[in-house]
Amino acid sequence: MKKHAYLIIAHNQFATLEKLIELLDDERNDIYIHIDKKVSHFDFKTVERIAKKSTVYFVPRIKVSWGGYSQIECELILLEMAAKSQYAYYHLLSGVDLPLKTQDEIHRFFAHYDGLEFIHYADDEITDLLPRISSYHFLQEHLNKAKAKPIKYGLNGVNKLLLMSQKMIGINRLKQNQYKIKYGAQWFSITHGLAEEVLNRREWIKKTFSHSSCSDEMFLQTLVYNSPYSHKLSIHKYGLDTLNCMRKIDWERGNPYVWKKDDFNELITSHYLFARKFDNEQDEAIIERLYQFIKKQQIKPSS
Repeated sequence: MKKHAYLIIAHNQFATLEKLIELLDDERNDIYIHIDKKVSHFDFKTVERIAKKSTVYFVPRIKVSWGGYSQIECELILLEMAAKSQYAYYHLLSGVDLPLKTQDEIHRFFAHYDGLEFIHYADDEITDLLPRISSYHFLQEHLNKAKAKPIKYGLNGVNKLLLMSQKMIGINRLKQNQYKIKYGAQWFSITHGLAEEVLNRREWIKKTFSHSSCSDEMFLQTLVYNSPYSHKLSIHKYGLDTLNCMRKIDWERGNPYVWKKDDFNELITSHYLFARKFDNEQDEAIIERLYQFIKKQQIKPSS
């Protein structure tokens, strides 16, 4: 049986990350982690030793900015390093996600649906989102770095002026685009074949999505929808629901909603394989309870 690769993007909440690694630790998995380069104190050796059965790899670090092209770069770095070992599936998670099922259940699920690409697709009507990539967002990587309010207001003001100027003179990066632009959550579970397809399209990805805003929610959806892999998408089975990426994400109660201890039964009785997001400062109890529940389920009875 081919192994799975878990690709984790983390920048804080490292106590939750440690729990996540423990729950993914299995001889059928390897774990690849990107720690944001802005993080100055992180105990790599201690975290690496958490996994007893999986091998943990830390990929080269970059500074990741919310909404910036660096988010896509980070995903590609993880994918590129992992793809060298040719896994059956590649699962992108954040460091504040947790599995809702045991590794036996997860591997059984993907063996059953082997070849299906689990990528989230949202509503087809995304006209209001097209400016994310039709204009040049030259300052996107810097907008959330400024701490002082005057600098932050200044950058936002300049950014708006640049976007208005482009609109006035008719700049449209999508003018020659022949692809159907699609949108959804960035988290995925994809096969090795698709991982290679994505990596082979890096030049197109950079040309289309660099200097954009929040295009981490568009690049994979667009690429795959307009590729030979489109007929293998899970949307043909699950429709426009986060079941099509097997992540339980609640956008109705938050952006996204942070799961609480009262949500325990909702989480463990769902059909989803993973959930996001969790916050050990807002509610540590749900993290600990889920952790204990999955650990108990993963203990195999002695023969």
